[in-house]
Amino acid sequence: MAASTPHINDFNGVFLNAGSHTLYFFAREINTEIDSIEITNDPNYVPNWLVEECPKSDESYETTSSQDYVYIKKEAESGLVVGNFFEIKSDNSYSNCSYINSIASPYNQQNWGNKVLYNFEVSKDDYYYFWVRTKGSGWNSDSFFVQIDDIFSQPFYVSVEHDIKWKKIDFIDQVTTTVTTSDGRVTTTRASSTVATTSDGRVTTTRASSTVATTSGGRVTTTRASSTVATTSGGRVTTTRASSTVATTSDGRVTTTRASSTVATTSDGRVTTTSTTISEISNMIVYLKGDYDMSFEYTSLFINQEKNEDLCKDCKINCNTPQPEFVIEKPINIDKYCSDESGGGFIEFLFVDSLQANECPPQYKVCLNITNKKYCCEKTCDDDDCKNYVAFDCDTWGCVDLKNIMIKNFLCSKTSGNKIKCDFNVARNKIDNKTDIVILLFDEENGKIYYISREQMNEKYIGRKTLYMEKISDCEDKTLQIVLNIFNKNKLIYNKNFGEFRC
Repeated sequence: MAASTPHINDFNGVFLNAGSHTLYFFAREINTEIDSIEITNDPNYVPNWLVEECPKSDESYETTSSQDYVYIKKEAESGLVVGNFFEIKSDNSYSNCSYINSIASPYNQQNWGNKVLYNFEVSKDDYYYFWVRTKGSGWNSDSFFVQIDDIFSQPFYVSVEHDIKWKKIDFIDQVTTTVTTSDGRVTTTRASSTVATTSDGRVTTTRASSTVATTSGGRVTTTRASSTVATTSGGRVTTTRASSTVATTSDGRVTTTRASSTVATTSDGRVTTTSTTISEISNMIVYLKGDYDMSFEYTSLFINQEKNEDLCKDCKINCNTPQPEFVIEKPINIDKYCSDESGGGFIEFLFVDSLQANECPPQYKVCLNITNKKYCCEKTCDDDDCKNYVAFDCDTWGCVDLKNIMIKNFLCSKTSGNKIKCDFNVARNKIDNKTDIVILLFDEENGKIYYISREQMNEKYIGRKTLYMEKISDCEDKTLQIVLNIFNKNKLIYNKNFGEFRC
C-alpha cells in the first residue's frame, strides 16, 4: 500500500500518493445503506448518476480520466465484506440492482473484524474526494465509520431523507493543519490544528485537539484533549504525547477517567519510551443462582485467571431462586483486562464454587456497564463438562466461547508490489508447543489451490502475524475462498473460512 502524507485541504480532500489504497466502511448504526462510490481528484465535481442501471451488467465499476482528473466509480456490492455486520441486498431502484446495508449498531465501538472495503489505485499524488450514494433510515440509523488506509478514521453521517442521495465524506484532520515547504510551493491552512514546516531537511510538527460533548439531560459529560510534538533533525527524532479523557454519569453509577503520556526518543538508533496510564473504569455487575445460602457455600470469582474475591457467603440465594439474583456491583479496569498481556482481547469471568455448594446446578450472569450501555453474558452449569465461566469479546462486548486458539482481525490484501499478504491477530493461544499455520486461497468449485502460505508459530504466541502468500497457479478474474488452518502435531485444531478474495 502506498504511503500517504496525512494532509487534508480546504475542500476536505485527502492527500494520497500514487499507488494502491483502501477505503473502509465500518458499521456504526443499523440499516444504513451504501449504493455507489466515486473517488476523484476534481474538487468541483458532484456526481449525479447511477453506476449501472438495472438489469445488472457484468461491469461492477469503471475508471475514467482526463488530462487533469481521474474518476473512479464503484458499486457498493463490489467491495469485500468481512465479518457479519453488513449484508448485500437486492432492489431494482438501486444502482446495479443491489446495495450494501449495515445490520449492526456497535456505535462508538469501531470493530476492525467487521467491515466492507474497497481497494483502488490512483495514478498521481494529489488530493482526492470521496462521494457515497447513501441513505439512512432514521436519526438512529444514519452513520458509518469510514477510514482511508490506516490514516484517517471518523464517523460519516448520511442523509435520513426517503430518497437515496450522493454525499461527500468531509474528512477532518481533527485539528487545523498548516503545511509549509521551504521553497514556498505549498501552504495549506485549515480550521483545525497541525503545523508542519520543512526547511533544509528539518521538520517540526505540532498537533493539538480538544473535544467537549455534553448531553442536555446532564447524564454524560466528556472532555478530551491531546497534543503531539515531533521534531526530526539530522536523523534525530523526539516525540511527546499527552492525552486525557473524563466521562461522568450524573447518577454516580459509572465514572471513567483516562489519562496517559508517552515520551519516545530515538537518537543514533537508541529508543527510550516512558508511559503512564490511568485506565478506563466501568462497572461489573454479578448475578447468581445456586446453593449459596450458608456461609460455607460460596463461589470465588477469577477475572482472566486472577483471583478477584469470594462472592455470596451467607447471601441467602438457594436452589429455589427463580432466576439469578443481584450479588455485587463494583468498578472493573477494562483496559487492564482487555490488554494482550492479560486476556488477548477477551475478559473471562471464572466462577469456582466451594465444595459444599453442590445441591443444584449453578447459574452465573455478569453484566458490564460501559459508557451507559449494558452488556450481559450468562451460563448455567447443569452437567459435569460445563465450563463455569462467561467471557466477553473486548471489540464487540459480545459473549464468546473461549477456545485454545482464537484469531481476530483477519484480512488478506494486495501490496503495492502486487503480492498478497494476510494479516491477523492471534488473540488467544493456550497451546504448550509449536503449531503450524497454513493459509489457503482456493477455488471452491474445483478445489484448486492458487496461493498458499505456511509458518510455524511458537508455543503460547500472542500478537500480530503477517504471512505472504506463495503463488501455486496463475489466477486471473477469479473469486477465491480464504481458509486458515492451524495444526498441532499434524492434528487440525483450528479451521475457519475468512471469506473471499478476488484475484
